[in-house]
Amino acid sequence: MTVPREAAIVRAILAALNALPRCRAIKLHVSRFGVVGTPDILCVRDGRAVLIEVKRPGGRVTDIQAMQMRSWAGAGATCGVATSVAQALELVSG
Repeated sequence: MTVPREAAIVRAILAALNALPRCRAIKLHVSRFGVVGTPDILCVRDGRAVLIEVKRPGGRVTDIQAMQMRSWAGAGATCGVATSVAQALELVSG
């Protein structure tokens, strides 16, 4: 069995999240104005911010990604890592 590319996982997660009621999710793109390590997906559901770092199964977050997620969590957002649509839905529903 082949492991899906991270981009395919991101697309599937975005489709699932945007199909939920009262939910909006976008892919955050790093540019010269962005912050390195920012999670891949920003989602707001029922007024609650959720940031999701997407990884392939078995993938690990970098130190800078972990630091950025702690920073967002310190501001009140829910942050987590997802390797599948199911894991992303858990983060958003939790």
